[in-house]
Amino acid sequence: MITNEYQYKISKANIKKFQNLLNELSNTKENIDSLLLKAQIEAIKSQINDIEEEIFQYEDIKNNEKVPIDDLLSFKKIPISLIKARIGLNMTQKEFAELLGVKEQQIQRWESTEYASVSISRIHEIIKIILKKKNIILENTIPLNKIFKKLNEIGLNKEFIINRFSSNKEIGEKKRNLKVSNIDTLANISKVYNWQLNDILSGNPLELVNLPQYVTFKLPKGRKQKEVHAYTIYANYLALLIDSITKSIPIQEIPEDPYEIHKLITNQYGELSLENCADFIWNLGIPIIALDDPGVFNGACFRIGRRYVIILKQKTLFEARWMFDLFHELWHIIMGKEKIHISIDPFNNSNEEEIRASKFSAAVLLGKNPQKIAEKCISKAKENIKLIKAAIKNVAMEEGVRIDVLANYLAYRLDQQGQKIWGITQKLQVELRKNPVIIFKKILLKYSNLKNLSQPDFNILQMALESRSDL
Repeated sequence: MITNEYQYKISKANIKKFQNLLNELSNTKENIDSLLLKAQIEAIKSQINDIEEEIFQYEDIKNNEKVPIDDLLSFKKIPISLIKARIGLNMTQKEFAELLGVKEQQIQRWESTEYASVSISRIHEIIKIILKKKNIILENTIPLNKIFKKLNEIGLNKEFIINRFSSNKEIGEKKRNLKVSNIDTLANISKVYNWQLNDILSGNPLELVNLPQYVTFKLPKGRKQKEVHAYTIYANYLALLIDSITKSIPIQEIPEDPYEIHKLITNQYGELSLENCADFIWNLGIPIIALDDPGVFNGACFRIGRRYVIILKQKTLFEARWMFDLFHELWHIIMGKEKIHISIDPFNNSNEEEIRASKFSAAVLLGKNPQKIAEKCISKAKENIKLIKAAIKNVAMEEGVRIDVLANYLAYRLDQQGQKIWGITQKLQVELRKNPVIIFKKILLKYSNLKNLSQPDFNILQMALESRSDL
């Protein structure tokens, strides 16, 4: 494709050269095989036709100011469309470079490679500038159906993409007829997963290439590894964003004795609550965020430099379960040192690390030896499951511990022994009045400096902290 006036002039000159060569061959008196001569003439005519077609296309776009608006908006053949759009605006590569605020050589490189290595966000900016020149405002309401399938193949489903990457959404009555911006959405996705335009638009499968090092998790049977990997990259990116806006928080030494932690929290705050426990850990210099996406994992702790970031995910509103998961991850931070840990299932009774983390968490929340208290409950119930609920209440009162925390731990202990009492203990749980995502978001905003974020990163973090009930 002809992209500038210099190439246009060269093409016109080449037409004359090929035409002269064609005339010479047609009038030659040399003794040349007739079949060979005919083949040479046909080849030259074909080259002339190709060049004439390119010249016609260039002149047609330029003279008639044809800007392929539909192709730009729908991401159809974007690289070629961008070149055609620049020509259709009757702008040289130098003029276009000045409009975009880059050097002429940059435009030449982009067009020579058909924008293969240019980021989605940059493409987004260029398209907006082109459309503005044509007095068109980019409304960002083009469906993403053609790309959803490709993303789904590597573990990114449609609902997750829309909820966490589409900052510009238009939802009709009763959440029907959802339309999202393809440009806006792909720009956010490419930023997190480090993809270029060509990666997403080509026919080649996408790859998850930036999975963080030292990730440790054991997937239970039936859990799809690609989904865990894809979400882990997303969670790690969020952890990096959180780290960048909380660098002013001093890092404190983490107490390793669970009973000391219990005493520090109760002395400082007066009582155990999710909000108080979270604030205590923030004051250790460990940021926490809660996400409201289904499945994949329950918790994670990422090490970034000298700092750790905890990410929690739970469907329940039970406060004891959220506190349990919080200190479960703190144990991994204390013991892991250099690791990034993903808690697929904190109650996994076949993993020694998870068992130790669960015991630590229970000790923090109870302030006493959890095994002894659990055994006391079993003894009071006379090993009769029907009496376990009353036993939990009595022991909690005698020991001065929270009923819901004790019930939660006892259910875990008996589950290890093959006895299921989760249904019974759920009736003893205390439900949070506020969505936990909102609780953690409030604390995050208290300790963070959001001015350190770029606008795209701010949008990604903002969408991550939305609860599903708000979407």
